[in-house]
Amino acid sequence: QDTPSGIGGIKDLLIAPRSRPSNSSAEGRGAEGVGPTGAAGRAGEAQLAYVVMGSKKGGFPVTVESRARGKTVTVIHNVSGDVEALLTDLKGAVGAGGLVREGDVEVQGDHSKKVEALLLKLGCIKGVSHSNIAAALPTSKDSKPSKSIARLDKKASQSSR
Repeated sequence: QDTPSGIGGIKDLLIAPRSRPSNSSAEGRGAEGVGPTGAAGRAGEAQLAYVVMGSKKGGFPVTVESRARGKTVTVIHNVSGDVEALLTDLKGAVGAGGLVREGDVEVQGDHSKKVEALLLKLGCIKGVSHSNIAAALPTSKDSKPSKSIARLDKKASQSSR
């Protein structure tokens, strides 16, 4: 190598791919430097370390459940792949703690809307009906009805008289 002694080894350690299960579709690629923990892309194609499957009826696999002492948790079911990477992404996006329990991801608090929007944004959700996806998309602030131009013109003409 053409690098000074010792630097090449450190560089190789920093960009070495994380170990993944052998059935993962992200063969040998790490997630370093590519946005969310599980997402990587090459020439427009997104490779994720995890996939979340929709329910049998095409709904989101995101539910809000109660735990002891009245605590609420948002539970994401039907997760396959790197569950820990999904948990890390969700905890960072929502700003709450969480854990993996029996293959499901739990995030503290009621964050179902944020979680659904994040799963759609990452593109890791599969098998959800289009109507449910449309309902889960965040509405933009531009969709507010604007003030009537005719009414504004009428006000302007009255003030100029």
